[in-house]
Amino acid sequence: MSNEAGDDRTQSVTILAPGAVISQYKLTRKLGVGGMGEVFLATDTKLQRDVALKFLSPDFAADESFRRRFMREAQTAARLNHPNVVTIYDVADQDNRVFIAMEAVEGKELREVMDQGPMPVDQAVAICTQICDGLAAAHAAGLVHRDIKPANILIDNSQRVRILDFGLAKEPGDNQLTQVGQAVGTVQYMSPEQGQGIDVDSRSDIFSVGIVFYEMVTGKLPFKKDNMPATIHSIVHEDPAPPSTIMPGLPSSLDNIIKRCLQKATTDRYPSINDFAIALREVAGFSAPTQITSIQPPPQQQTSRGLAVLPLKNLGPADDEFLAYGITEDLIVDLSRIGSMRITPMRSVLKYKDSDDDLEEIAARLKVGMVLDGSIQRTETAVRVSVQLIEISTGDALWAERWEEQAGNLPQIKRALAEGISKALQVRTTVIHDAQIGVPEAEDAHAYESYLKGKYTFDHKKDTSDIIAAQKLYRQALEKEPTLLAARAGIAEVLIHQADFTEAETELKSALEQAQGKDQAAEKANLLHLLAQLHIGRSSWEEAWAVGEQALQIRRESGDLAGEAEILGTLISVLQPQAKYDELLLLFDRVLEISRELDDEEKTAEALKNMGVAYSRQGEYDRALDLYDEALEVARKQGNLSLQAACLSNIGNVYYFQAEIEMALKYYNEALDINQRLGDTAGEARQNLNTGLIQLQRGMYHEGLRLFQLAAETFEALGDQSNLALTLCNISQLTLTLGDNENGLKTAQRALSMAEEIQHPLTSCAAHHRLGAVYFVMEDSDKAIEHYEAALDIATEGNMSRNMAHLHLDIAEIYYHVEDNKSCASHVKQAQSISREIGDKSGRDLVASYLAALSVRDGLYHSGIRQLQTVRRKVQESADFELKLHVEVLLGESLCRGPEADQAEGLKTLEAALTSARQREIQPQVKQISSLIARFTS
Repeated sequence: MSNEAGDDRTQSVTILAPGAVISQYKLTRKLGVGGMGEVFLATDTKLQRDVALKFLSPDFAADESFRRRFMREAQTAARLNHPNVVTIYDVADQDNRVFIAMEAVEGKELREVMDQGPMPVDQAVAICTQICDGLAAAHAAGLVHRDIKPANILIDNSQRVRILDFGLAKEPGDNQLTQVGQAVGTVQYMSPEQGQGIDVDSRSDIFSVGIVFYEMVTGKLPFKKDNMPATIHSIVHEDPAPPSTIMPGLPSSLDNIIKRCLQKATTDRYPSINDFAIALREVAGFSAPTQITSIQPPPQQQTSRGLAVLPLKNLGPADDEFLAYGITEDLIVDLSRIGSMRITPMRSVLKYKDSDDDLEEIAARLKVGMVLDGSIQRTETAVRVSVQLIEISTGDALWAERWEEQAGNLPQIKRALAEGISKALQVRTTVIHDAQIGVPEAEDAHAYESYLKGKYTFDHKKDTSDIIAAQKLYRQALEKEPTLLAARAGIAEVLIHQADFTEAETELKSALEQAQGKDQAAEKANLLHLLAQLHIGRSSWEEAWAVGEQALQIRRESGDLAGEAEILGTLISVLQPQAKYDELLLLFDRVLEISRELDDEEKTAEALKNMGVAYSRQGEYDRALDLYDEALEVARKQGNLSLQAACLSNIGNVYYFQAEIEMALKYYNEALDINQRLGDTAGEARQNLNTGLIQLQRGMYHEGLRLFQLAAETFEALGDQSNLALTLCNISQLTLTLGDNENGLKTAQRALSMAEEIQHPLTSCAAHHRLGAVYFVMEDSDKAIEHYEAALDIATEGNMSRNMAHLHLDIAEIYYHVEDNKSCASHVKQAQSISREIGDKSGRDLVASYLAALSVRDGLYHSGIRQLQTVRRKVQESADFELKLHVEVLLGESLCRGPEADQAEGLKTLEAALTSARQREIQPQVKQISSLIARFTS
């Protein structure tokens, strides 16, 4: 068939005008015309949100190179997720129109701000450091922007810098976008290497940002000439005037910073954009990312010092504790959406519930300038509320109120509190409306009470009875008010905790449908966040990322830092199993930045735990253990059982990886105890998987197989494809060990098929690894090496250090078996290097054994035997049965190559190993050792 249909650019195209519909987007108004096409504001009719659509002009669309460049803009920028980079949602080619759908940012171009004249240094630094932060994320992902200029930098309405137009972005080593001698970029902001049309790296962006910063503080371009050739010549060959000669009074330190950015040789500039940002912050007296404050007049409000809403004291019966807790939490969540005000999270203020400490001491510990303190008391007919908002520095009450609300008006209490605080702090009415501050979750008082009771019960859960009770209360709330989205979200959260993903998805989709068209952005974000968690439970990474990004966008638009951190934590959970460590560490940095800014200990602990996972998978065990310990300490202090279980399980993993399996089992059992108390089915299955691995190491194969099968049944029922595939790999290993080669092969093949379907590198690596082992036992060395090397490629790309070390050893075993000593030694030495680097004890002992056995084969008999005997003594006390057996076999075989007396000792060693293998029913080892004995006795 010809490809005429695909290449026809002469068909009619959609006319771009307000009201036109293309794909799911309805054009609203034209925003402008760029170098490559038009930009429109549009409505995404599926998701009911505003987007910006950037269309490639028909002339450029007809040019395939421009078309590819345009598509590249979306592909590169879509890989970035950072608060200082405009988010890309979609790229499409429909109705003969090529376009990108991106975040619609309300604000102004940096160009507009700069046109007002030179900026004060603190304002310029605030903007420039944020530009650096956004570019640092791009550079860490391997991308260079190449077209930094004021028109490609936006300042949104919350005064945050947003970088756009990665249309010229390039990856290192990618020469497709620029041919030799072709200059790409906007001339006045080009680097010398761009001007000369030679290859660029991240230091080109440093030069361009230096030009922008120069113009911000002086009001003039450093290399402006009358025409393009003269401008390029100036950029390549001339030095600009120091900024202080144009604007007297500028510090000389700024001259030095800008001078270093604008060096002609890349090696003379800052090594990285982060180093440039650090220099800026130091010279301006900043130690952390800076808020832009002077681009437009700030509102007359006192919000920058931070506010802590202390838990309302319950003056009524103990059964009403849920009321004080729930209203306090709802109020904190609402106020957090103001954006310009730092609100201490609920987790951090809970420790001061019923505290007798002085308010000034509490404020100092929470690092806030204002505290809301108060009480609530419910009677049969009314609810009495008493509050005061104290400014700590003066001791003045910015607002104080005491009132009585009728019992039927219970949902209005939060509204009254939020309005009183907002007025006292002079928060603009538009902010209150846009952020939905004080809007009651429910209209019906009885529904609201059931909802608050359900939330209190679930948040304080100690066992399965609490979880069942919470779900019942949420359903009672829905019966009284069927449109109560918060209660439906609560039911979904319980179902996700119980791993009932099918029912949870039904609840969430129903709630999201119900929320369409309503002004409930916060609730939509919460529902989308829960849906992302559900997809993670099913190992549906693309779906989880897509809905998580939607939730993140809503949180960022509302200025909800706590909500942003929470969703970023979920996106990190999407990246972890895909081994995208560079990307997830960038998100970790942002989560930690927010959590520490909000003084949120528990969220900080969650981030530290997740960082520990990343470092553990890369073999940095000491660092991972420190992070887990720190997170566990906070989780215990906060009483967060779910986080405690996760930390304990992860600590067990570190000990398992270091061959300390008894310590690993101790932590796995502690985690299992908590999982069982909480009715956490998925967590219990993960501990069965972990404990099964311990039994495998001990040589308790039937018990290990039983635990793996239990875990597999649970994961399959939950739809958790990722953990199911990993469990199948372990089942394959044990069925192979017990002599069932056919089922071992089928199970490993099923695991690989599943892993490839869900695009899970860790699982794909494990499945290839297992298939390699199967083919080795089946004496098909070529296929074994093929799968081992496929696994090694995945492990290397994902920097899975421990996997890499063990794969090199398994490949070495094949070469040892066929007596290709040179190839064997090569892989053993690579495993040795990795094992040393990550402190893998079991790997180090196996490496030493192989090196010693190879020495014997190379004629260094006595030296090799001594080394083998040393390793044998060292592993004798180990609980790792398979390691000990492996060392015994290598020693026995090596002794059989020596003098006659040693040969007898060697056969004796092999026969003892054969007996052990038979007792444990390790059929591959029985076959291998029997073959060795037959060889040396013939």
